Amino acid sequence: MKQDQVMPRSRDAVPEGSVPGRRQILKGAGVGAAGMAALALSSPTLARSRAAASQGTMPAQEPVVWRCQTAWSLEDDFHAYITTLADVLGMLTEGRLQLEILPAGKVVPTDALAEAVSGGRLDACHRTLTLDSLRQPSIGLWGSGPAFGMDALTLLSWHRYGGGEALLQEIYAASGLKVHSLLYGALPTPAFGWFKRPIARVEDLNGMRFHAGGLAAQIYQELGATVFQLPIDEIIPALRRGEIEAAEFSTLSGDRALGLPEVLKVCMLQSHHQVAEQTELLINAERWAALPPAWQAMVEQATQAVTATLIGQQINQGATHYIEMREVQGVRFYKTPESVLRAQLQAWDRVTVRNSNGDPVFARVLDSMRRYAQRCVGWYTDATADRRMAYNHYFMQRSPKGTKE
Repeated sequence: MKQDQVMPRSRDAVPEGSVPGRRQILKGAGVGAAGMAALALSSPTLARSRAAASQGTMPAQEPVVWRCQTAWSLEDDFHAYITTLADVLGMLTEGRLQLEILPAGKVVPTDALAEAVSGGRLDACHRTLTLDSLRQPSIGLWGSGPAFGMDALTLLSWHRYGGGEALLQEIYAASGLKVHSLLYGALPTPAFGWFKRPIARVEDLNGMRFHAGGLAAQIYQELGATVFQLPIDEIIPALRRGEIEAAEFSTLSGDRALGLPEVLKVCMLQSHHQVAEQTELLINAERWAALPPAWQAMVEQATQAVTATLIGQQINQGATHYIEMREVQGVRFYKTPESVLRAQLQAWDRVTVRNSNGDPVFARVLDSMRRYAQRCVGWYTDATADRRMAYNHYFMQRSPKGTKE
């Protein structure tokens, strides 16, 4: 079987300029970005903010400061997301509501963030929901699996308009967690994984020692891999020691920041294991309830505005890092074979049946997602032309010199 290697693009496809810094992103968030920004700034959230503010001015008092620990190191792109949100929130509240951002592990381990927020040891935390899926598999549905064809932005739409938000809050309450959740951002689809050699068929995964996180780990187990779920800071050392042979982690930018291109040079693009992930600001319920309605609306507005700018940043940054990894770091990118992608879907079906049988809440969330996807993804795929056709027409009429047909 001929492996389908992703071809290098011509030089005119390389984005110009550097990856935008946080202040540039903040500037964009302040004025709004096309598409999602228009939604954010014209939403009922803003109307509630204005209505609440019209009832009286913000109380003159010392700034409210929330201690917020993230799930990532200071160098990670995801850490920059919460600092961007903190800047926008400070701007909207004129500095009267501030986030004190703490890196991963500063107060509690990453897997204890939700309990620390609920108990008041932290005022808030910043993470992805897939980090909590070992304890609560139903929470892992916000990000794991093929999501019935939804991408991250469509799943965010389901969360806001299709019942997902109420279901998530119900899950937290049933778990005894006294928290308020705000989802924001829409992350690109991560790679299938990083390997020593290309994956040509499902059987290539048999017995492979593979790191995967969340519900996605169950997909790789179904495909035959021996799965390890390691703490983030142990993935690269485990690869160097040979304790694991391959890994999936995050977006391409996140994989690069972690250091995967330094130890593995084959990356399989396209996957169904985690196509619709967002980031979450999880807030202590008492801290949230103590905010005036206008402040609550501003926090919600800040997450929506930052969502728009982060989408734009991810597109630019992802393309830049993709080209750098290929042309500078020597990474070879391949498309995951269709047979493997189909096997992922079949594996996910088995995972969801097994979890639904033992967890009625899991089944309810899955059914809600299915109904929303059937309506919205069906409309989108019917109405939208395949972008690959237009891209190939303009950029791939002649293969760049030195590439394989």
